[in-house]
Amino acid sequence: MALPLIEVQPEHVFSVPPGEDIALSLLASGYNLTYQWSYADGSILGRGHEGVTTPTLKIQGVEEAGSYQCAVSNPAGTIHSNITNVTIGEYLHVIP
Repeated sequence: MALPLIEVQPEHVFSVPPGEDIALSLLASGYNLTYQWSYADGSILGRGHEGVTTPTLKIQGVEEAGSYQCAVSNPAGTIHSNITNVTIGEYLHVIP
């Protein structure tokens, strides 16, 4: 059995106005996949976050900047997505 493969990484930078809702997503392939989004430092996401165990993380009412990453696992092991940096400011959507 092979490790999961992230075929489409989440965006590297996401800049939004304060209070805007955003979604970060990835596309992975492999057998029996599980997902766990967290802050890039490994701390667990709290209120205002939906989909923390799915390929798409929804952040409601962004009020502060942060860095996010997703761990994709299967019985063979775990891989991590690229880090997405969410900044507060003018709307800027950068595609990797």
